[in-house]
Amino acid sequence: METGEYIGDLSPPSCSWDGLPFLALKPPGESLYIYTCASASTPSCLYKKVHPTKTKPSQLKKKKAHPTPPSSTMRALTIVSFAAGLALASRPTRRADDCTRDFLKTATTTYLASQKAGDPAELVALTSDSVVYTENFKPADITKGVLTKALTIDHDASLYDTTQCATYTEVISATGATPYVIGTQIWFEDGVIAKIESIVTTEGDWLFNAANTLKYATAEDWGEIPEADRDTREVIQAAGDAYCDIFKDKSTVVPWGQPCARLEGGSYTGRGAPTDSCAVGIPDNVELVNRRYVIDETVGSVDIFMDFNGENGIPDSHQFRVEKGKLRFVHTITSMNRLG
Repeated sequence: METGEYIGDLSPPSCSWDGLPFLALKPPGESLYIYTCASASTPSCLYKKVHPTKTKPSQLKKKKAHPTPPSSTMRALTIVSFAAGLALASRPTRRADDCTRDFLKTATTTYLASQKAGDPAELVALTSDSVVYTENFKPADITKGVLTKALTIDHDASLYDTTQCATYTEVISATGATPYVIGTQIWFEDGVIAKIESIVTTEGDWLFNAANTLKYATAEDWGEIPEADRDTREVIQAAGDAYCDIFKDKSTVVPWGQPCARLEGGSYTGRGAPTDSCAVGIPDNVELVNRRYVIDETVGSVDIFMDFNGENGIPDSHQFRVEKGKLRFVHTITSMNRLG
């Protein structure tokens, strides 16, 4: 097979293998084409055209003579065999622009099942060899952490960020032997989990009351927003950032909605009145830094992991619901201790 140089993406043919190279045998005297499928659900591929270049004889393996050119049937069989062999030899990868909600939902289901069972094995099977795992912003051993505790999950809610290929899940366990409220961001690269960060709170953490958290969270509407009424990612993030910025700079203009209710630990500012406000109890001169965002436009929400009160501060999650550019709900999860 000749070596060559890549000259660009050309008009795609149809294909059906997700993320796997599709090798088309070249007719005698013509160029070699290597096809890469974009998506199993999209009948299109990118492919590379390779023109022959000069190669030293010592670099080429001697070919066996073919009595006759392969038939079209033989070519098809060779193509299928090649793709099947690749599927067995390596784990399929997912393109950055092919991170679907279904893909993220399936991974989240695995995460929740692992937490319920107290066995992280199935989740670990989805991770990269170099996965980063933290609890309360400290490196932890996933085989010894909170995922090894079988929890009764009374309520969970998730965000699916297909732009960044990330998820956020709020877990409330109020009826088990030990109550927990956990916020977890999971980040993906090349179809596998690259990072898992969990803020794990229980009795003794900031305003912790899992029963109250369950009561108020399940009474709120975080449902899907009609597409015509959805805010952009930029608007949603800007609303969350403005809220966080006002802790340090009181001149910040925050898009307060009315009503707006904040669930902080087990403490709730909402009273069911049209005048309910989130603009209460905000401290002065506090920096909220190292922000990591997971955004889901379909539910108008952003979750922000950050250090509360400056570098190496308190592990904190603020999740926001934004409706028509205004803050509607705020959930906070704050751990008073980093695991070390």
